[in-house]
Amino acid sequence: MRRLDSRHLILSVFLANPVNAAPVECLHNGEVIGTSGFASVENGLVTCQDPVTKIVMKESQFKNWMLIQDKLFKNGSLQKETPYDGMPGQNRYHGWRNTYSDGQVIKEELFEHGFLTLQRLYHPDGKLKLATATLASDRSQKSRVEFDRESLLTAINCSRAIIGPKQTKWCGLDGKESTVTVYANGVESKKLTFVDGHLKIYEHVDEQKIAASEPKRELTGFERIQTENYSDGHKKSEQRFSVNGKPDGIQRYFDRNSEAVVFEDLFDDGVLKESRIFYPNGRTKLHFVWEKTLGEKRFGNYRSFFGSGALESHGDCYELTEKIWPATFDALPTFLKNGITRNWDEDGEIREKSTWKDGERHGVTEYYFTRAGKTRMTKATYKNGESQTEQDFVESERTWKPLGDRPLKVSTAPKTLPAARQ
Repeated sequence: MRRLDSRHLILSVFLANPVNAAPVECLHNGEVIGTSGFASVENGLVTCQDPVTKIVMKESQFKNWMLIQDKLFKNGSLQKETPYDGMPGQNRYHGWRNTYSDGQVIKEELFEHGFLTLQRLYHPDGKLKLATATLASDRSQKSRVEFDRESLLTAINCSRAIIGPKQTKWCGLDGKESTVTVYANGVESKKLTFVDGHLKIYEHVDEQKIAASEPKRELTGFERIQTENYSDGHKKSEQRFSVNGKPDGIQRYFDRNSEAVVFEDLFDDGVLKESRIFYPNGRTKLHFVWEKTLGEKRFGNYRSFFGSGALESHGDCYELTEKIWPATFDALPTFLKNGITRNWDEDGEIREKSTWKDGERHGVTEYYFTRAGKTRMTKATYKNGESQTEQDFVESERTWKPLGDRPLKVSTAPKTLPAARQ
């Protein structure tokens, strides 16, 4: 009885409301077996059709009493085909599940025993619109690419989940560094550099060009821009939300006196992806790319810039997720360096390479400087922020010649930047 009940349930789904539904005639391997929309078969094809017009409405393939494939039709045209794994007691989606419109595939979904691993959506002209992939072995590994009607890349999210050969190359999963251009409304929006699936470099493109090309439209429901003002009427924030009510797109926060943008966050369907802090002149002071959140920590990398726009430093870091950044130009976010950091002077000369752990120097730090016309380097070692030893080197014939060891007597580095995210 248990197996018979499950078969009844499978075919009864075809009639969402049997009382009000039109009559249905079902056949098993061509022989009429009923007009109720219910059938129980061990093997073979069950076809349900309009009893008058004979237009097919559904086809169900059975094997060993289990449903292994479904096809739904509308006015004789295939709308959806769904494969199942045929496992007793479960019978989950397994294989390619396709959705059609006017005979053309508009959605493809690849399932592995009920788990969606790959999805593709298409524009009406058949061009790829969206593709996603998720690793069954590690469901935090999700990749995504989106395209406009001109096949220009409009969004990309990389991980170890493979969508296809192009995404493998774009995300640097082939062992090579890769830079891709992302577009917004047909205009270059940003350039992203990936290494081994991780975003390493973000280059911002002039937003005024993007805004000028953006078509005007009415915002409905939660798909809107929400603004907040200070008590004196000056704009305080400008936030964007997707249709499901989650932060989506660029969220801006303004100085209360000048209404200049102090910092902005970039969200993707509720997930914080990037943060930028600006100088009063509009140049970027700090740029964070957030890669993952574990517990109360958000991990990523940062770049800091001089007021001239020259790169000052670049390294790995994390922040505590509950902190809030104040919208004032004299404030800096609290974040902890955690990994490798490099510093340059304003002329682009390297001045420091260091390793950090939880906001403290830990491991080797190399300081570069010039003395008496020669390039020198001091290599210092730290443990949990405490100095250990240092050794001096001088550049000689493109190699570093050691000058000797001595105890390192310098003050330890602070754990964090000035606390401004309280």
